Amino acid sequence: MTRYGAQFGPNITFLGIPAIDVDDAKALAAADVVIVGAPFDGGTSYRAGARFGPSAIRGTDYLPHDGSRPSLAMRTDGLKELNVVDMGDVEMFSGDAKTRRSHNHLA
Repeated sequence: MTRYGAQFGPNITFLGIPAIDVDDAKALAAADVVIVGAPFDGGTSYRAGARFGPSAIRGTDYLPHDGSRPSLAMRTDGLKELNVVDMGDVEMFSGDAKTRRSHNHLA
């Protein structure tokens, strides 16, 4: 699927890790971890805004965006030792929530 950039907000990656394209099967197969956002607030009833969550998580980083987050307790750096990539956000269409009801509901 062709992507035209971020749906909501700037096009930045999670913790500064490399971005990959959803159509790049080779890069996806080589990844140990793939970060994917789901910007959707169509299921909220009063306060919309959840669609900005993935962008806020990517943008709210208290350390430099250098792709390194060492764990002092574990003496390891998962972002350096694993192939972690950011595939961006899933294309979510507003108002596409389906209400599912159980067949065993009481009417």
